[in-house]
Amino acid sequence: MFKKIVFVCTGNICRSPVAEYLLKNQIQKMKVKTPTDITISSAGTHAATHLSISPNAKIILNEENIECTQHCAVQINKDIINNSDLILVMENVHKYTINMMSPESHGKVFLLGHWGNFEIADPYQQSLEFFRDIKKQIEQGLACWVKKMYSS
Repeated sequence: MFKKIVFVCTGNICRSPVAEYLLKNQIQKMKVKTPTDITISSAGTHAATHLSISPNAKIILNEENIECTQHCAVQINKDIINNSDLILVMENVHKYTINMMSPESHGKVFLLGHWGNFEIADPYQQSLEFFRDIKKQIEQGLACWVKKMYSS
């Protein structure tokens, strides 16, 4: 069972926080029993740690009635990597970066789109419609991981 899950993108203001908040929301609504001590977070490979979630990411989460105003970008580091059970990244370059920082992490770093063999493009400074398309891809990746992790 994965108790500490981290989503990683580049800046930790678009894709990874959207994935983080969507999974938190989904687990809250799940009918199956999930661990109460599960930790879901996000980080970026090149995060500007003073930034909050991007305006379009906030909009698409608010459309789902998900509150995300407390988000502040976090830079991935060895402590986060070593203390995680599962690290889900948006692109292969993120996987490469994490594996270079911490070679022992190799077996716990996967694409969010692993089961569908897809990467999730960076929507930074793109249109709201592009963000909505990315959200659909994130939801597709999450659905596969949730099925693998929490199905009986």
